[in-house]
Amino acid sequence: MQIANLELELTQGDIAAQNDVEAVVNAANAELKIGGGVAGALHRKAGPELEKACRPLAPISPGEAVLTKAFKLPNQYVIHTLGPVYGRDKPEAELLEKCYQNSLELAEKNNIKSIAFPAISTGAFGYPIKKAAKKLPESIALVYSIQYMPLAKKIKKELEENYNKKTTLFQQVLGCSNIKPDLTKDTQAVLLVGSGVFHALELYYNSKIPVYILGEDNFKEITKEDMDSFKKNKKASYMNFLNSDQVGIIITTKPGQKRFSRALEIKEKIENKFDKKAYLFISDEIDSPEFENFPEIKSWVNTACPRLDLISNKIINAGDMDLS
Repeated sequence: MQIANLELELTQGDIAAQNDVEAVVNAANAELKIGGGVAGALHRKAGPELEKACRPLAPISPGEAVLTKAFKLPNQYVIHTLGPVYGRDKPEAELLEKCYQNSLELAEKNNIKSIAFPAISTGAFGYPIKKAAKKLPESIALVYSIQYMPLAKKIKKELEENYNKKTTLFQQVLGCSNIKPDLTKDTQAVLLVGSGVFHALELYYNSKIPVYILGEDNFKEITKEDMDSFKKNKKASYMNFLNSDQVGIIITTKPGQKRFSRALEIKEKIENKFDKKAYLFISDEIDSPEFENFPEIKSWVNTACPRLDLISNKIINAGDMDLS
């Protein structure tokens, strides 16, 4: 479609594989971190350097746009914009317009001639809950990240009152904890309100029932293929640990994640049981690309946020190891 001197093309495909444009637009979350949907796809393809580049630019507000390099993506740039959440960010239409306007202004400012947009705010949070309700069974457990609690309450009420869903559990999931919910026997599925892919995978792994993510830019069911990949990565991480002579133990100083005593116990067991040399690495902000500064260390044992093992198979969560 030709509009003045611009060519507009509508296409369906993988946003992370658009190799004929200079920039792609990320339907980002406020913290510009890896998530589900578009944000997850772009971050996984670009590699951890993208999240590192985003860190000083976060947080962003609905309608705002920022620019980074694209790293391992087949593009030069990524423009990150935060779409409005239906029913929470108002006025939704004006904020959505700002997403496109600010992204295009950034492109023009940086002399970007071609750009690919996803359909911003058209995931499950972009529409009323009807889309998700059609796929959900009658009896569900509803869990949420703390920042989504007000929205989760609205979703719970609408599911129960308008779609005859039964909520067997309504519970917050902590940001960096393994999740083992106390599900009743009649719970048929788990609905996670938020953007935590790690949370969803852990829920699936521990509950053995269908798990759905209702995020800012997607509505997705965790599949057997997702779980197989998750298990494969865990196995690869453990094999990498077994084959490494020197091991780093990751400790964070963030509140709620400090595990110094546990890390010292792990260090002692690694050195005695596995006959490896272990080192402690303490930081207030875990930055996985910096691990490359220690090439002699091939495996990292994580005592901090368990989501780190989604980044690299060089990282193994301490909870996944047999240290008895």
